[in-house]
Amino acid sequence: MPDLCKRFADSTEEYCPTNSAEERWNHIRGIIYNSAMDTFASCDTITDRGKQMERWAKHYQELYSRKNVVSTAAVENSKVLPLMEELDAPPSTDELRKAIDFLASGKAPGNDGIPPEVVKAGKSTALHHHHKLLLQCW
Repeated sequence: MPDLCKRFADSTEEYCPTNSAEERWNHIRGIIYNSAMDTFASCDTITDRGKQMERWAKHYQELYSRKNVVSTAAVENSKVLPLMEELDAPPSTDELRKAIDFLASGKAPGNDGIPPEVVKAGKSTALHHHHKLLLQCW
């Protein structure tokens, strides 16, 4: 990236003498495109599935192992949002009933394989059991 910035800075004045916004944009676009093409031209395509997975693993290891530095100024300038303690309260049976009523019909079943129509049809019978299960998860 520093190379791209240097190339841009060195060539902007030379190729954009009129200082027109359109001319500058075309110049920037050309530099970025050429830089990307240079990068892709120097890379080999990995066709082996195992090597692709190794490369992805390396990519994410590098990505997530970077130290995240947050300045104190950024923390001090962050807006503190109020706590919404009402979200900590366990849901009531009425809230669960409303949520079941709002389930969209005609949709694919979830991971449990139960279509929304079945949950809606058995609401009156299973509501108490669903609520007990929900509270255990809460």
